[in-house]
Amino acid sequence: KAYPDVVLLADVVYGEHPDAWRGLTRTCARLAGPGTVILLSHTRRGDSGAHRKFFDWLRDAGFVVEAVERWKGTRDGFAS
Repeated sequence: KAYPDVVLLADVVYGEHPDAWRGLTRTCARLAGPGTVILLSHTRRGDSGAHRKFFDWLRDAGFVVEAVERWKGTRDGFAS
C-alpha cells in the first residue's frame, strides 16, 4: 500500500469537540504510513483541552508529536 509523504491539515477548527478530534486521530492513523509527516495548523479555541487530548491520542496511536508555536512577529503572522 502506498502512503503519502505529507498530510497537511490547515486551519483546523474543532474547538471544544473531543469526538471530532478523536475522529481526526482515526483519520490520521488511516492515512499515514511509516514515513508520513502530518502537519497541523490551527488556532486554539476554548479552554477544555480537547486539542491537548488530541495530541495525547496521536501519541497513543504511535505518532511522534512536536508542537511549534506560531510566528509572533506581527499580529496577522506576516512579516512586513
